[in-house]
Amino acid sequence: MNTREILEFRRDFYRFLSSLFSGEIPRNFIEDLAERKIEFPRDLTMAEGFKMLEDFVANHSSVEEALKAAEDEFVRFFSGLSDEIPSTKSEVFGEGAYGRISLEVEERMRKLGYIQISKTLPPDHIAVELDFMAALTESVLVGELDFKTSVAEQIRFLEEEILACFKEPLEKLEKLGDFYGGVAKVTLAFLNFDKKLLKEVLLWED
Repeated sequence: MNTREILEFRRDFYRFLSSLFSGEIPRNFIEDLAERKIEFPRDLTMAEGFKMLEDFVANHSSVEEALKAAEDEFVRFFSGLSDEIPSTKSEVFGEGAYGRISLEVEERMRKLGYIQISKTLPPDHIAVELDFMAALTESVLVGELDFKTSVAEQIRFLEEEILACFKEPLEKLEKLGDFYGGVAKVTLAFLNFDKKLLKEVLLWED
């Protein structure tokens, strides 16, 4: 894969993860899992996560049933009915929604031209932060932001925001969830892989 193909893959995968954490579970993804069409990544931990998702779907009698169970699990963990899994940086640090932490994250993203698509989620929600990573990648692909500037900011945001805030919640979700346990395992493995990849890509462009 060349640099552009890597960036396109990363953009699309971050958008995919963002959709899952906003509760928008693509039906075609469940169908692909049911038909075992997903090609597992070489990363062993990520592959284990996809196997968990494949097994989850296989344990249901239909795609519709599996999709409903996955959606119900999203509600269980992320609707506010349970405080087991924090989904925002504010929750991680014990602050209410749309407070100082949320505004600081929003300002950091806004300075780089990010326009939040979903207005129903706080800017420090994991789904929004994942979408921000996709947007930064897209900004390089369309020539709106310098490659090194974007990649350097992505590394900082990934380390200082996403991994710093959501590593422990994702580890906890992996243990508690069935469908979202697999999603958490895939997400955390991808984030760790991507941190290394970004640093390598930055060197390729020197």
